[in-house]
Amino acid sequence: MLILSKKIIGLRVETVSGNFLGHIKEFVIDNENIFVTTFYIRPHGIVKGLVGEDLKISKTQVVSLNENKMVVDDSSEIIEERSEKYNDDVIVEGSPISASIIE
Repeated sequence: MLILSKKIIGLRVETVSGNFLGHIKEFVIDNENIFVTTFYIRPHGIVKGLVGEDLKISKTQVVSLNENKMVVDDSSEIIEERSEKYNDDVIVEGSPISASIIE
């Protein structure tokens, strides 16, 4: 399925377990390979209170994407806590998942 960029911006983002993280603010495309590499998420609610900044979600964290929402790995919730502590890129040990707080 193809999705237009204007439908991706503002798209709801939640974890596999159904926790709402926020909405897609923007995304980055690798111009050499022509694919999305990163999504920037504007956090909402308690997530916004924890991180205060946009979330950077790697394409490896994305479980599914359709016209209604993007679902990311539940480990994305752990990243906010660790990012707050270290304030830079975070690698969850034993997992290819990474994210960082955007300054």
